[in-house]
Amino acid sequence: MAHCTPENSLLATLANPLGLSAFNLDQNLAGTAASFGIEGMIYDIGGSSALISGIYSAEFVGDTPAQVLGLLSNGPIPSTYSGNFDLTIVPEPATIALLGAGLACFGLIRRRQKQ
Repeated sequence: MAHCTPENSLLATLANPLGLSAFNLDQNLAGTAASFGIEGMIYDIGGSSALISGIYSAEFVGDTPAQVLGLLSNGPIPSTYSGNFDLTIVPEPATIALLGAGLACFGLIRRRQKQ
């Protein structure tokens, strides 16, 4: 089975001298799977955020990696896409500040009760 990480001279940098793309093409019995990993932080308009990581993939049934590369060079590809992602909710700063203020108040009340 074939595996390739496409190269593109437009992506070449000092850290990536070969211009390797962010995705991999893996030939399997059905055709070719294109996949890439994602890791980072997402935000919603309400200010909440979450860590995200996972794998995004698309299956190109009956196509070789070379054929998929040809399709990619022509723009968007109609295909079925799937993703498996893990989200970790990160409390927004205001929530942490309120929690800290609440703990400080409890500490002051307890201190006054001892005196």
